[in-house]
Amino acid sequence: MRSASRKTRSRSATVPTPSPGSSWSATHLGALWGTERQGACVINGVEWLAHKGSVGKIGETAKLRIIGKDGNDVAPGQTGEIYFLPNDGAGSTCHYLGAEPKRRPDGWESLGDIGRLDAEGYLSLGDRFADMILRGGANIYPAEVEAAASEHPDVRSTVVVGLPDHEFGQRVHAIIELNGGGRASRRRRHGRISRRPAQPLQAP
Repeated sequence: MRSASRKTRSRSATVPTPSPGSSWSATHLGALWGTERQGACVINGVEWLAHKGSVGKIGETAKLRIIGKDGNDVAPGQTGEIYFLPNDGAGSTCHYLGAEPKRRPDGWESLGDIGRLDAEGYLSLGDRFADMILRGGANIYPAEVEAAASEHPDVRSTVVVGLPDHEFGQRVHAIIELNGGGRASRRRRHGRISRRPAQPLQAP
């Protein structure tokens, strides 16, 4: 039976994928992502089908940049830290109490979120610098490993953290909840992650 709902809005980090057989209409799916009212990205269903996983383009109230470790803007498709600048200037949308904002001399602010822009300006979120795992000199973002593990049909949910490692400094540790009746072996889960186009050091 078709749902009477005509619009669906998500305020989560990424837009959830409709389940098979869902009656959602792509033209009625929307998303909004923003922090501290610094800026917001919006995407509709038609756009999301062409840019799956994206939270959309920056809205009209602010500007957005992706800045690398060297302090310069990264190329489309490259990962960096997300910075916003409201149209009315830094500090025009919020004021911190008991903490200082992460603000560049030119006024651009960040809360430590990682992301990338595609060639058309659609933003995809990664993780946060504070959650990054440093293993053998490689930067590993738990969200990427969690996404890989979650593709396994027997995995219901997963959380990835970094644990101390004498050889590499940190190691990737995954806490996995299986679906009811799921009997995925460690070898099958490990193979699922290791076959993805990612750093081998990311496999838990």
